[in-house]
Amino acid sequence: MDRVQASSCVALKFVRGSDTAARRAISNIIDMFLNSENIDELLDNMRHVTENLKEFTATIKTRPYTLIRASNPREHKPGEQQ
Repeated sequence: MDRVQASSCVALKFVRGSDTAARRAISNIIDMFLNSENIDELLDNMRHVTENLKEFTATIKTRPYTLIRASNPREHKPGEQQ
């Protein structure tokens, strides 16, 4: 009889642990759905950042001097003070 009780206690602890894990998983899934709009916005922003970095990299590869000087300097007018 003691073995049956011990086995039952172990099984009950396992079920309780599984229930807690399942509740956490469900809570995480609900949070994910609630935050899906934020995630979509974040991914869209990351796409824009990635595109900007690609353009910046291409510019630096073809015109590295733009790191030091302006790539489109303003027009200088004679007699103008800086």
